Amino acid sequence: MTAGVSQPPKLFFTFCLLNMCLFLASLGLQKRLLTTSSCDKYALDNAVKTVAPHRHQQSRRHTNIGCCVAAAKSPINAEWFKKCEGIEAKVRGGWDKQTESRWMEVKKRLTDTCEAKWESVLEHSLGCFYYQGHIRDKFMNRTGSFPYVPNVTNKARVLMLGDSVSRGTWVEAMNMASSSQKFMIYGAPTNCGGLSSYSANLDMWLGTCQWDLIQFNIGLHFFSKNLTEYSEGLIQVVTRLNRHSPRAKIVFAQTTPSPFDSEKTTPNETACKNFHTFFKAGRVYALNKAAKDALEPLGVTLSNRYDAIQPVLGQHQNPCDVHFKRSGYELLARTDLEVVARILPTSVL
Repeated sequence: MTAGVSQPPKLFFTFCLLNMCLFLASLGLQKRLLTTSSCDKYALDNAVKTVAPHRHQQSRRHTNIGCCVAAAKSPINAEWFKKCEGIEAKVRGGWDKQTESRWMEVKKRLTDTCEAKWESVLEHSLGCFYYQGHIRDKFMNRTGSFPYVPNVTNKARVLMLGDSVSRGTWVEAMNMASSSQKFMIYGAPTNCGGLSSYSANLDMWLGTCQWDLIQFNIGLHFFSKNLTEYSEGLIQVVTRLNRHSPRAKIVFAQTTPSPFDSEKTTPNETACKNFHTFFKAGRVYALNKAAKDALEPLGVTLSNRYDAIQPVLGQHQNPCDVHFKRSGYELLARTDLEVVARILPTSVL
């Protein structure tokens, strides 16, 4: 070595080697971007922007790319609308042909396959009158009761199933969680009703996505006095949920009070035409106890809607009704979301 010439420091060689590695890696990434599908690019973009996810989360994202949150039924054609025209003319005074024509044109331009499937299921489940209301909500940019929620691959998926009370709660929960970076709230494309409806339609509601958390409720539509039948039916539902999404956390949303469960909401028999249709005092409590006893041993978590709203039922429940004002649905939604945030696996957050 020539005298007076210093040896290059090792740090310089390390720096050069590191830059070369980064350059080669960038070439590989560009090649991947040119050969991946649009769904893969979305997942890749999110992976680049964030810290490398947990192995469980990587697996969940990969298996859910391209999945849909509701399984499609056969698409509705012009004959279905023609049938609706006849029904509505007799029952409700007419069918809005202008709305129908406009919607048929919109459907032809749907580019999201999952949205098309969602709309197909709604057409079947809502029927003529309610589906036309759903269409009007869309044209007026109103959320409505059955909005389509796009499939995402970079957030945990939470599915909420239930009756009309749960539907009102889901809409508020969806709005509250819309800015969440951790999870997305989805609902079923119908009023899920009672055990028989779950038996016939659960697979359709679950769709082709793997869920991280599934919440369900069955209560106000269970009219039998046989609580053993109720418990066994709930267990069967949980078995099917676990079979569909083995890694999902399961939550049972407890049934909300009947008007007879509070002195402040007890209806007047003369003034309330639905007086004899409501569960009598204590019936909902018995259903919730049966659900708790049957499901907690299976590892199901409870969202205690009943205790959350019963003390303030007079403020939030509509008169002579099992349904709630918006303030009531907001209270129930906060109750549900507290449970969701608490029990979702950290590996999917």
